[in-house]
Amino acid sequence: MMWLDSTCTDRFGKLYLACTPEQQKQMLDLIAYRRNAKSDPSLGPGIEFFSFLRNLTADGYFTSEIGIKDLGYVGNKYLKDFPGCPAVPQAEGHREN
Repeated sequence: MMWLDSTCTDRFGKLYLACTPEQQKQMLDLIAYRRNAKSDPSLGPGIEFFSFLRNLTADGYFTSEIGIKDLGYVGNKYLKDFPGCPAVPQAEGHREN
């Protein structure tokens, strides 16, 4: 968070929370994508932090009760007969050998 405040101060002349919503979005858009570090290496620490936080958020959500329901995961269930794997549609232009 100190990096975010420092970078916003350099770019906008104020701390992140004092920035306008548009400036905050602009800053988050810059650190949301790793490719932005190529054009501006100073974004590296922010990009790493954002990626880490995004992964923690996704892990937290998809391991919560509501996230598991959203995935449609039913857990381990006893199957008297195994129906096999569902059919996978062939890719266009792919032919059987």
